[in-house]
Amino acid sequence: MKFLMLDEVSDYALDKLKHDRRLLIKNAAKQFAIRLVQDRNQFKTQGFQVYCSFYERTRYRYKRERVRRRNYEHWADSVLRSRKTLILGGYDQSEELRAISLSYWVADTLSYVSFFADTVALQNGVGELMFHRLRDLASKTPGIRQIFVRRYQGGNGMDKYYLLRGAKLVTKPCKLQLDPISKWILKSCFPAKYAQLGEKIQEPMPGRSPLDDLL
Repeated sequence: MKFLMLDEVSDYALDKLKHDRRLLIKNAAKQFAIRLVQDRNQFKTQGFQVYCSFYERTRYRYKRERVRRRNYEHWADSVLRSRKTLILGGYDQSEELRAISLSYWVADTLSYVSFFADTVALQNGVGELMFHRLRDLASKTPGIRQIFVRRYQGGNGMDKYYLLRGAKLVTKPCKLQLDPISKWILKSCFPAKYAQLGEKIQEPMPGRSPLDDLL
């Protein structure tokens, strides 16, 4: 599996970036402030409007039921309960929430799992400023060695975005194990796909019934 990672987190500094990147960040900082989200109601109300704007722009399919207020608020409550969640908000000059990022701190890794912003704020650089602020915070936090940015998606636009900002492509070995029914369906109905997996599929242990894996 391939991942985009940022290592050497403690070495990050704004003045080490290229001139055009620094300019983008500084211009965005004139319009927005990035800080921890502490107002629960604001996260659930203004945050919902931000998410709806993000969805209208991207038609993001994962968990799209969050465009319904009740579902969004249920998700927001679960996020707010987690002590390992770092919630950063992008605020405009009127103190309105215009962007949100979520990260999880596990062991020595900060996992950058979600970012959404309204369209106007995104056009004015809030995403650039948010990513800078996250890296800046990580560089000053003892115990954070690296940032997991995202799964590599084959070189699409977002992959290129983060690669241009210093992320490295890291490859790790993985093992795929399928339950017997899924394996049979894949092998029977999609033989070409099954052949691509090859030896990555772990066979059932000898002496056991395939049904044991379903129990």
